[in-house]
Amino acid sequence: MLGEFLGSGSTRDVFVYSKDPNYVVKVLNAKGRNRRNDDANKREYENGRRLAKLWPGWIARCWLKGKYLIMERTKPIESRFERPRFVPECFTDISPAQWGYLFRNGNLVLHDYHILKKTVTNKMKELPITHQVVEQRNKRYGTSKRHKGGACCC
Repeated sequence: MLGEFLGSGSTRDVFVYSKDPNYVVKVLNAKGRNRRNDDANKREYENGRRLAKLWPGWIARCWLKGKYLIMERTKPIESRFERPRFVPECFTDISPAQWGYLFRNGNLVLHDYHILKKTVTNKMKELPITHQVVEQRNKRYGTSKRHKGGACCC
């Protein structure tokens, strides 16, 4: 089940899913067990089910397989300016490290969402970056583009 090691987060290690390289496997690591955060995979799965109903297309889909979480694989973004300008209000950890492009279709999605606000609504919020600076840069250098999965500020 576990293929090539891809990296570690604060509580989990991530591996390529050996049966399909378009997916990854998230496994609780020693840091996560020591923090008594052993339900991170279960929480992410449950959050994914809640989000899929109201915000389809915003998250990498996932499934539980025992203690493992199988998730659609993404290519991490390289800059905070690749994130969407507006995101669902329930997203709490929206740092650039939480975003990536799906391998299967290139859509920009959130790939780490085990922590959310308790209430999932249809409200949006603007990300705290200076969009005017980005828009000026885009006009000057002609680099303006839009990403699938939401309006982008770059």
